[in-house]
Amino acid sequence: MYRAAHLNRRTFTKYIMFYYIVISFFSLWIVARSGYLYTGDDILFNINRIEELVATLENKSLISYISTFTSNQVGIATNIFYPNLWLYPFALLRIFFKNPIFSIYLGLGLLNFLTCIISHFTFKAFSGSFSKAFLFTNLYFFSTYRWIDLIRRFDISECIAIAVMPLIFWAFYETCYRDHTKWLWLAIGMALLLYAHILSFLIVTFFLVIIFLINLNKLTDFKTVILEVTKAILVFVLLTIGFLYTFLQTYLSITIQPPRIRDLSMTALKVGTLMQSTFENNIYKNGAHFNLGLMSFIVLLLAILFYSKLSSFYKQIIFLFIFCVLFATTLFPWSLMQTTGLTILQFPWRIFIIANLLFCVLGTKILGYVHLKHFDFASIAVITLLGLFTINQFFVFNEENTKLDASTDAYGSLFRHEKLKINQKSYRCLIPSNRNRDYTPINKRESEKRSTSVYNIVVSHQMLLGKRKLKVKKLQAIPNGVILQTPKISKRSSVSLPFYIYQKHNYKVLVNGKRKHFSVDRYRLLHIQLKDSKSTIMIQYIPSLTQVITIMISILSFSFLLFILLPKL
Repeated sequence: MYRAAHLNRRTFTKYIMFYYIVISFFSLWIVARSGYLYTGDDILFNINRIEELVATLENKSLISYISTFTSNQVGIATNIFYPNLWLYPFALLRIFFKNPIFSIYLGLGLLNFLTCIISHFTFKAFSGSFSKAFLFTNLYFFSTYRWIDLIRRFDISECIAIAVMPLIFWAFYETCYRDHTKWLWLAIGMALLLYAHILSFLIVTFFLVIIFLINLNKLTDFKTVILEVTKAILVFVLLTIGFLYTFLQTYLSITIQPPRIRDLSMTALKVGTLMQSTFENNIYKNGAHFNLGLMSFIVLLLAILFYSKLSSFYKQIIFLFIFCVLFATTLFPWSLMQTTGLTILQFPWRIFIIANLLFCVLGTKILGYVHLKHFDFASIAVITLLGLFTINQFFVFNEENTKLDASTDAYGSLFRHEKLKINQKSYRCLIPSNRNRDYTPINKRESEKRSTSVYNIVVSHQMLLGKRKLKVKKLQAIPNGVILQTPKISKRSSVSLPFYIYQKHNYKVLVNGKRKHFSVDRYRLLHIQLKDSKSTIMIQYIPSLTQVITIMISILSFSFLLFILLPKL
């Protein structure tokens, strides 16, 4: 009997995995069937990052530190400040399939499937129930906020963060309150999160600390928990030192242009708008459409109805969920927070990544209290159909978008939140369009107006000779560098080239094939002496020996875990 039951469970698991594959790709096919990508808030940024990595790999280099094939080809250190490890699958798919639209949707489909796998098996480990894991996975997969991130905002990094969050919270719960030996999974989850999205990492870390402090009196073995958490932190450092060392060394040595600081009281959600978007289950309209979906409201109502039956654990989840929702709205005193570190959020609704997970955990528990015939099947069907209907509404709403073509100012259109759709032919129009100044080196002594003026000169590939400007004759991108051909200069001159320098020791400059000494001007541009003739100049970012060693430490640490330690566990 046990063997038969075991075989049945294995067979059932295969059917569930097949179901996850189907919903992962069918849900995206609803949008992808037209052959278009639809503009999202972060589409330019992420497309440029993917294409930079594609070009780097195609030129037989493995790591991209600075942007030279994309993002205006002026050496912006996007990948030093924004990790791109999770973009390698997207880049490899892009190289293999050539069609950029198909490869991106295929990559998002794989991300969908990864979300299902992590959600299912972590919740199965948490609850001990296969059926509850299946219900949780459906709630989490079709959650409205996740789909807003995925297809409306095109925020690939935050979607990856959402995918790994169930692993992190499960491992945190086990390490602190149930099975201390699960600390290794906490280290792995946090490392994967950091490599996905730094802001999400900071948000999740903050909430884990808050939860830990709130439940300090529930720790049965404080010393053991502290020891295991310390071990998790040490392994986390080993796994991420390859990114953290270069990031911190660069960040602490120069001043960079941070992502735009916004007025939090203006970007917080109005309660009325949030409620309307929630009831509409809205993922498709422009404007303040950020919400957690109709299912979150239903779950909250049922939680209030069954409140007396809930344990303190789930009651705490209710209060944390309500706090997250209120935190994202204008009811929170954001005007008092504008001078604090919370400005890094830019938009208070970013905290919905926490609220989204909380409502799915709560919903899985609450729906189990409804004792109606075939309710389990009906609830899964409703969640699935509601999710698919909402995704189709996004497609219908955006199908009339204007087609992007070579005559369209892609950056300007996206900056004005105009609705565009991109096919295979117009995809390349996105690459040179990114005029975003984020992560460029800046001089705080210069006015904003002057800094912007110099930036516009740089991205138009003009050299500065005192007050004169000369256009670079030719520019060729190479991995982590460029080759420039300058026009003829009338006399020996000091020239600032349109290329940013972050840490001088990382750069090599060749002029007509010979190593050349250079300096850095006040705008952090490469400054060099040129003779009165045409010159061919190669500029390339070279990682230091310490950077290479830290990267090898992280690679070896991941390899050890993947091939030796985890199979034993």
